[in-house]
Amino acid sequence: EDEDEEEEDDKEGEVENEDKDEDEDEKDDEAEEDEEESDSSSSDDEDTKKKEAEAKSKAAKDKKAKEEAKAREEAKAKEAKAKEEAKAKAAKEKEKAKAKEKEKEKDRDRKRSRSRRRDKEKKEKDRDRGGDDGPPPRQTSEERRAMIASWNADREGGAIS
Repeated sequence: EDEDEEEEDDKEGEVENEDKDEDEDEKDDEAEEDEEESDSSSSDDEDTKKKEAEAKSKAAKDKKAKEEAKAREEAKAKEAKAKEEAKAKAAKEKEKAKAKEKEKEKDRDRKRSRSRRRDKEKKEKDRDRGGDDGPPPRQTSEERRAMIASWNADREGGAIS
């Protein structure tokens, strides 16, 4: 009898132990599920944060790329404008050079005609001064001084002699 009771007690103890083990298992399972849920919710939060960070990063990169593209377009526009201004300046300089060349040509023509006129006038004066029909050519200032000096010498020499 004692053995039977002991066996029954053992069986009851085992059943109670099994019940306790099952309860502990259930609690462990629940705790694991809670952890998984918290892990999954925290990983969901982390994923969401990562995605938001990636989206912000991408938006920043896109904005930067747009700004760079805009800057390149502005630079191209400035460069084109500078080229046009340079062409216009070159055209103006070319026109000035042409105008200067024309003015030089006119000056050459004037010089030619003046020199020709001077030559004609010289020939006419020469004819008037020393030509066959005209009076003798005019004396230079040196010739005149020499003539006056000889007169003075003659006067002094004539009075002394």
